[in-house]
Amino acid sequence: MTVLVLTNRLDPTADRVIKGLRARAVGVVRLDPGDLPEGVAIEAEHSGRAWRGRIFTAHHSVLVDDITAVYVRRPNSPRVLGSPTDPDAYRTYQWAARENHEGLYGVLFGLPGVRWANRPDRNRTAGLKGYQLATAAACGFAVPPTLFGNTVSGARRFVGAQGEAVYKPLRGAPERGGWQAMALYTRAVSTAELDESVRGAVCQFQRRIRPRYEARVTVVGDRVFTARLDSPTADGAVDWRQYQGTDQLVTTLIDTPAGLARSIHRYMRVMGLNYGCFDFMVDAADRWWFLECNPSGQYLGVENETGAPVTRAVVDWLAGAPGAGARN
Repeated sequence: MTVLVLTNRLDPTADRVIKGLRARAVGVVRLDPGDLPEGVAIEAEHSGRAWRGRIFTAHHSVLVDDITAVYVRRPNSPRVLGSPTDPDAYRTYQWAARENHEGLYGVLFGLPGVRWANRPDRNRTAGLKGYQLATAAACGFAVPPTLFGNTVSGARRFVGAQGEAVYKPLRGAPERGGWQAMALYTRAVSTAELDESVRGAVCQFQRRIRPRYEARVTVVGDRVFTARLDSPTADGAVDWRQYQGTDQLVTTLIDTPAGLARSIHRYMRVMGLNYGCFDFMVDAADRWWFLECNPSGQYLGVENETGAPVTRAVVDWLAGAPGAGARN
C-alpha cells in the first residue's frame, strides 16, 4: 500500500497529511508533476492486462501497481526542459508539456481500484463556478441570483435590480511579477462604477446576502465538519477572508443541519468528489446560502482553531480505514 501525494513543495496541508500517514506506517511518496521531466521520471509498461512499472522522484520511487490512493492537493503542471523564445520551438515546448501530462496522468487514471481525493479532471470540472451553482440548486441548496456576463448594459441591469450586489472573480487572481496574488476578495459593486472595463472578461455579479454568520463545511468521504465563522461581515464587511489570522475572525465547530448534510452528500456524488470545502452564508432567517465548493480547498485554519480532526479523516480515507467511505 502506497499513497501518492501530488502537490508543490510548499504545502503545509500536505505536510500534515503525510505526517499522519507515516505515523500509521502507511507508505507515502510525494511528488510535484511540475518536476517532470527534470525531477520526476516514469517507466510504465502495459502488459495487455495492467500497468506495471515505476515512478521516480529525486529521492524515492514507487511501483505503480502498489499505489492504492492519490491525494491531489496543489500540483503544478508537467513541463519540459528549457524555455524557448522562438515561436516554433515554443509550440514544440507546449506539445512536450502536454505529452508529459498525458503520460503521467494516463497511467495513474488507468490504475484499478485507486482512491482519489480528487481526480484532477473532476477537480477542474467541479471548479467551474457556473456548474457549481446549477448543481447546488439541483441538490436543494439556496443559491443567490447571479449574472455571468461581459456586457455593460447587462451588468448594470442586473446590479440595479438586486438592491445590493457584489462582484466575485470566477477563478484565482491576476499574476504579478510571476507570482499569483493570494486572493482577489469579493467586493460590493454599484451601477455607477460599471464601465467599459466589464467587457474585458466575463464577470460574476451576485445579489449581496447580509449574513448573520458564515460557514465553512469540509467534507472527507462520508465525514462532514462544519465551522461557524463570525467576522465583521455581520456588521457590513463583504469578505471574511480579509480577517484570517486576526482576532476579528472567530471559528467555532457546530453541528451540521441534517437537511444540509443530505444536500452536501448529493452534491459530492453528482460532482464525483471525495473531498471538498463548501462556503455558505447564513442569514437572519437561518437560511443557508450556497456560495461555492472548492474541491481542493485547505482546511488547516478550521482544524487549528477548532481541533476538528480533519487530518485524521483525510488519513483514514486515503488509508482505506473502515467507515471512511468511498465514491470512486
